[in-house]
Amino acid sequence: MLLQIIKNAILSINLDSVFSFIKSYWRELVIIALLVSFWVYSSTQKSYMAQVYDDLVKAQQAELKEIEKINKEEIAKRDEAIAKFQKQLDEEFIRHQKELDLLKKQKSKRVGEVIKDRNQRPEKVAEAITNIYGFDYVE
Repeated sequence: MLLQIIKNAILSINLDSVFSFIKSYWRELVIIALLVSFWVYSSTQKSYMAQVYDDLVKAQQAELKEIEKINKEEIAKRDEAIAKFQKQLDEEFIRHQKELDLLKKQKSKRVGEVIKDRNQRPEKVAEAITNIYGFDYVE
């Protein structure tokens, strides 16, 4: 029924009246056609831009995850290097303390020997002073 009405409306339109209408209002029809074509174009561009934006956001999120992963790896390597360095530092400190203790013992022993020699053989101490420092010992 609706089809029949549309068919009758189309057939009842006089082509001369259509051409005269187009002739009279061609500028307005061109403007309407341009507006419609611009609207269609902008709609397609809008959907295209939305897709590009979504792709860009996904790419940036993937890149951010990769950067975070690399950052975690670098932090783990740094912590491992710090722990290794701290261990070496502790070992070196212990070795240094042992050497320092040994030197203190040697110094105490040597001081004791020098004091003993000074009391028992002062000429040996005088000779050692002359040999070490290059000046004569005077009493």
